[in-house]
Amino acid sequence: MPRLPFGEWVDSGVDWLQNNLSWLFDAISAVVKGLDTGINAVLTAPEPLLLAGIFAVIAWWLRGLLAGALSFVGFGLIISMELWDDAMATLSLVLVATLVAI
Repeated sequence: MPRLPFGEWVDSGVDWLQNNLSWLFDAISAVVKGLDTGINAVLTAPEPLLLAGIFAVIAWWLRGLLAGALSFVGFGLIISMELWDDAMATLSLVLVATLVAI
């Protein structure tokens, strides 16, 4: 059976896309980075305990008292380990990916 040069075809296709549609990829990158920066700014603007309380109230409203209490404890653990900024950066990326997927 002859070997198909599939890898070379894909490489040449990707090169063509990069050479001819770089403006499109730059625009998509700017939109995604802007969304991520904006959502991250909103998530890191308030005090961490305030936002943890807001998330806990939302969890309580959606799933009940136990979910609200456990979410507040979980966010409190994140705050106590000083990982709040990293967690909010991750959450903003997840939210942007969700928006793109929808």
